[in-house]
Amino acid sequence: MRMDALLAGMAAAVSMAQPAAWLVPGPPLAREVAPREAWRSSARDAKWRDGKYRLHNNLWGTSNQELAVGRGVTMWAESHRRWGILPRYPEDLQHVMAYPGCWRGFHYAEESAPGSGFPVKVREIRKLRARWQMRVPETGRHWALWDIYLARESSGWKGKGWCNLMIFQNWRDPTGWIPNGLVNPGSFQPIDLGYHSAGAVKLRCRRTAAAWIEGPVITAILDRPLPDATFDLRELLRSLVRTGHVDGDWYLIGIEVGWEIHQAVDPLVTEFFAIDLDDEKALGRGG
Repeated sequence: MRMDALLAGMAAAVSMAQPAAWLVPGPPLAREVAPREAWRSSARDAKWRDGKYRLHNNLWGTSNQELAVGRGVTMWAESHRRWGILPRYPEDLQHVMAYPGCWRGFHYAEESAPGSGFPVKVREIRKLRARWQMRVPETGRHWALWDIYLARESSGWKGKGWCNLMIFQNWRDPTGWIPNGLVNPGSFQPIDLGYHSAGAVKLRCRRTAAAWIEGPVITAILDRPLPDATFDLRELLRSLVRTGHVDGDWYLIGIEVGWEIHQAVDPLVTEFFAIDLDDEKALGRGG
């Protein structure tokens, strides 16, 4: 056998032995384009439906007294793919003030999910990729968070034993709690998923219990903030099944993204967001 053919075969064998890349960092952002708004609201819990998706101006941490003095969020959207927020939190009051975002599937704020493609049993997922590309300021204290909801029953939030997988994709935190507070040793179980990714981005995970759910909370954070990333969530869930942290017979009931806001006064913009559950034509550049 020729040496070049032998080396090519060895390289192919090594490539096949590696897991599929679970994350692909996106390209640099292009010039910002002014939005063509189809919806805008500053109301607490205002919602807007766009096909399989739901936009939600979730101000759960903002009291009525704080709203009365001008704090809050104005949310706008062209579609589920492009939307943004105009926050009004000039000072950090040491708690999450708001979590405005977009979801697909079951959600605690709305227990129906017609036509969303959810729930789906984890072991039966054929394809599940998702991309979130954002434009965020270098001011304030906020983080871009994925909430991936799983349950032991297919009845969504009405079922029992659901668990939460959270992924921190991007953040700005002058206090250092993100990322240090999530990865320092403490009362949690570290998870080694053996991941690799395009661009050598690593994922650190931990598992904790929480009083507000029956199942575990699995928290994951990238080793550096990314304003644009495409996740292969099927591979991520398969790795959690292999390591015994998720059961393949559990149901994926919904996916949500949003910004948890402590302090912010400058706009945060989603330039692209979509979930491909074998039903999206494309996830844009880099996806």
